Amino acid sequence: MEKATIGACARPRLTFKVVLLGTAGVGKSGLLQRARNGEWHSASEPTVGADFCQKDMSQLVRLQIWDTGGLERYRSLTPMYYRGAHACLLVYDVSNRDSFADLVRWLAEVRVGSPASIIAVVAAKCDIPANEQLVTSTEAEAWCAQENLRHYRTSAKSGEGVDEMFAQLAEDLPSQTPEKLEFPPHERLACIPAFPTDRTECLINPCNENACSIMGPPPSHISRLYASRHL
Repeated sequence: MEKATIGACARPRLTFKVVLLGTAGVGKSGLLQRARNGEWHSASEPTVGADFCQKDMSQLVRLQIWDTGGLERYRSLTPMYYRGAHACLLVYDVSNRDSFADLVRWLAEVRVGSPASIIAVVAAKCDIPANEQLVTSTEAEAWCAQENLRHYRTSAKSGEGVDEMFAQLAEDLPSQTPEKLEFPPHERLACIPAFPTDRTECLINPCNENACSIMGPPPSHISRLYASRHL
């Protein structure tokens, strides 16, 4: 955790919320694992609610990456995680045509629920042999072009395309100025005050000596911030 000197804050690192969305089993948790520690584990339980990690991309940009539960019974909870996100990644499994078809529903939902978000499509499990892939790159890229969406090919197992995808997001997201985003600036800056009663003032003016003391909130702060504020 980075500390800031009270009364003399360094320039705050900008934290961008990135949410992985898609049908259960498409590989969202694997992508989160790969982003978190560069590893992949074949055995993983379905995500209940949500999980997340923080990934520092530079001295200025930090990605806060959320994995959401894809099971239908958790679907009603998902909007509280993607609402107000800076980027929503719609993930499908290249060996599962239903997961690709379901992107139409996810896209419509996100465009209504978080219209200011960058939206991209992610092909997961691209390490699967070509003869077992039921969704071709040509088909997926044609649909993405029609919807004006960027398309990434990834494999959490091999690491293919994962770092490149997040690096591209880190490059694109800072260009989303506060004027283009439809939620308050203090929900975007990673300068979380130690004094909740003066939270808004600190976050808008990070050098407020009466409030700002933490740069880059620890997971417990972020979890509380987003899980409670986006209900």
